[in-house]
Amino acid sequence: MIGASRGFTILDVGCGPGFALGFLEQQYGMLADRYCGVDVSELLVEEARKIWPTYEFLVHDIITDPMPERAFDFTALNGVLTAKFAFTQDEMEAFAMNLLEAAWRSTKIALSFNAMSPFVDWTREDLFHWPIERTAAFCTSKLSRHFNIVADYGLYEYTVQVFRESRASTGIPKTWIEVSQGSCATI
Repeated sequence: MIGASRGFTILDVGCGPGFALGFLEQQYGMLADRYCGVDVSELLVEEARKIWPTYEFLVHDIITDPMPERAFDFTALNGVLTAKFAFTQDEMEAFAMNLLEAAWRSTKIALSFNAMSPFVDWTREDLFHWPIERTAAFCTSKLSRHFNIVADYGLYEYTVQVFRESRASTGIPKTWIEVSQGSCATI
């Protein structure tokens, strides 16, 4: 989702103890002045501050206390929407949609999140298996029509990358894009 971007800012919603930072630093170098991790767990934020003392971590509920509008280039929610614990499926889906709308408000360029796929050979009652077609309908109606669903990485989940605008560089052949935009008279 971030690609070759440099100088970007990132909001890590549900950051836990900062597990994503090792990967982010490996890919993009030091991000201390461009990263903000938020979580509702004081215990996890305290641990993140110990492990990553130069980074900003906040105990913060972005649903009840929104972050500033479009304050971060990218927003990531990793592992936040995979378990539903005691929520019913409908309650968890409503929570997921509220959380993603709150995260989207603070996002300038793109947001990513993952959820458990319903296309599995086993399920657990405490996991949030969010049907892909419901996720796509939500993204289209509440976030943006510009999104990718990635499900090719071996886990029983999928990742959704939502973009505010269409991307100039995609894996779609240029001629297909031209046809979809009406540049070609016939196929």
